[in-house]
Amino acid sequence: MDLLGTWTCAGRPLSEADVVLGLAAEAGVPAVFVSGDDVLGGGLGERVAFVRTKVALSTTRAYSRPPEEVLGELRRAAGLAPRALEPMPPAPLELSFKSLRQARLAASTGAHPVGPYRVQVEGASFRERSTRALAA
Repeated sequence: MDLLGTWTCAGRPLSEADVVLGLAAEAGVPAVFVSGDDVLGGGLGERVAFVRTKVALSTTRAYSRPPEEVLGELRRAAGLAPRALEPMPPAPLELSFKSLRQARLAASTGAHPVGPYRVQVEGASFRERSTRALAA
């Protein structure tokens, strides 16, 4: 989810798109499509239509597909019917950090330590949990 570490919900790693889709599902907002690299597409599965715009070469590099190829696919995807989304499980969000200092700082915001590098964030809704996770 960010450069400092990873987010998971019910054991599943979350991307930024997962968080946005989870918030949309909770609000009853359907999705049309998501676009991004092949790694993102693999993590989304069949939950929402996907257009691959680039191929990840590493966590910091990607190869973009030719715009003339991608544009047609984006147009087709934009014409799809919106799809209802499944909400996120009502499980705590777990944040795993790369350093003890980061985890301790997250815990100081009210997140519950569950390991030296991990904290959990709870809340009544996915919006509440994700807001608390961002604050952590």
